[in-house]
Amino acid sequence: MSKTFNILVADSNDLIKRSMQRILKNHNVTIVSSGEDAIEAVCENPNFDVILSSTRLDGYVDGVQFCKWLTKRFPQLAKKFVFLSAQDAMRHVAEEMGVNFVPKPSPVEDLLKAINQVATC
Repeated sequence: MSKTFNILVADSNDLIKRSMQRILKNHNVTIVSSGEDAIEAVCENPNFDVILSSTRLDGYVDGVQFCKWLTKRFPQLAKKFVFLSAQDAMRHVAEEMGVNFVPKPSPVEDLLKAINQVATC
């Protein structure tokens, strides 16, 4: 039996958000579209097991800025951060920032494996 995780998903793409809701249906999922909403969600609940964030978000705060904010304000939670991006160049950015990276699109199994690894570290 798998554990239920508290997961924050930050993505501006409605198709991705619906897919994440379906894929992560067995978890407690909070979905936001903007970096500002992601920051607010973390401030309200700093107990997420995993944070999945696109690099491109609605609003003024993008995924990279959100990750930098998280690293400063909640360094332990930043270890639970996973960038989701179709841009392979973001893999290098994620490595420099010390966070995980999953390319979009990826097989569901790869995403679930990354979630499990991050949540249980």
